Amino acid sequence: MKANDTKIRIFLEGSKQFIVPLFQRTYSWRRKNIQRLWDDIQETKTASDSPHFFGSFVTMPLDSSASKVSRFLIIDGQQRLVTCIRATFAISFYYTPFSLPSRCPASFGRFASLLLLAL
Repeated sequence: MKANDTKIRIFLEGSKQFIVPLFQRTYSWRRKNIQRLWDDIQETKTASDSPHFFGSFVTMPLDSSASKVSRFLIIDGQQRLVTCIRATFAISFYYTPFSLPSRCPASFGRFASLLLLAL
């Protein structure tokens, strides 16, 4: 097993497909879990330029299909990873370059509501 320090943006960018195996528990994060994530995100705004430990994700590469999409099985970190992907989608859906910056979910309540809508 090989561990790498990687920025979350680099980890998620590109053509990747993350597959949750059937033996993993279903998505179960609720408001208190999202609150912890939100607090971490808010902490990074006030922290210095030092990197923030986001947590670990353990993935296993799978054989690629005919497409150029890299496929990975999620072994650990599924809840956090799914929440990050949902948050990115929710924020991008809610806040477009053409909307007013005030629409961006600046408060936890609005952020959590966006994430929980898809449950």
